[in-house]
Amino acid sequence: MYSTRTLSFDRLTQDAAWSLPPARPLQFPSVGHFRQASDRAIAHAREVDGLQPSTLRWAKGSYQSFESFLVDTKLSRDFLSGEVERQLRVLAGWIAWQRQRGLSRTSINTRWRGLAAICRWLTRME
Repeated sequence: MYSTRTLSFDRLTQDAAWSLPPARPLQFPSVGHFRQASDRAIAHAREVDGLQPSTLRWAKGSYQSFESFLVDTKLSRDFLSGEVERQLRVLAGWIAWQRQRGLSRTSINTRWRGLAAICRWLTRME
């Protein structure tokens, strides 16, 4: 059984979580702005983190695949809106788009990890 103090603290933390504004680290006005931010994140990873050129090429290639998908499917507004539910649907669509193009599960996973790395780098820079 929980003590009254624990219940009060749990309630307080739940109420506090609901009052926080949602984070929107991937909200950009256009694909061009997203590309520029990604390029800055890659430059930061090279200059500050000292990542290898091969790692940076891998991340850039993953981003380029995703950007091609956004442009081809005209889903850039959905992804760049900053609304997580819409972004998740777009990401699922990107996976399906790659499968339709005959990419292996390994290749899709490799691209996924590359895009995820860029997204992590972007959120670290904010």
